[in-house]
Amino acid sequence: MNEVKTVQSLNLEKRNIIKDIIFTILTLGIYKIYWLYKIMKNIRQLECSNKSVLGEMLLYIFIPFYSWYWVYNRGEKISLLTQNYPRPMESVSIGTLLCVIFGLDFIAFVMFQDEINCFVDNNVPLNAKEC
Repeated sequence: MNEVKTVQSLNLEKRNIIKDIIFTILTLGIYKIYWLYKIMKNIRQLECSNKSVLGEMLLYIFIPFYSWYWVYNRGEKISLLTQNYPRPMESVSIGTLLCVIFGLDFIAFVMFQDEINCFVDNNVPLNAKEC
């Protein structure tokens, strides 16, 4: 039969956003790289993709302006993914893009992590066909 996969079947972990912010501050931004990796990995899982995030990480860290593209693009993807749950997210692409342009990319991370946590809390059915 055609079984509907949910977020719970992906084994995503709910992360404590306050802890992530504090660790980012205490490590002078080094923890932010790990947090970014976890966000990228979770978004890939929500899209039912098994691809590695290493290339994406390297581009984000070393290529100027790629972070702008990545944040805008992932904001759109998360908005589309949230259409199945009780509190659909309005597109935050422009807001997160402005945060990154002004050097406040951790605010975009907070927004993305909050949506990932909502996915975990609500055990949302996934709309991807190849999970």
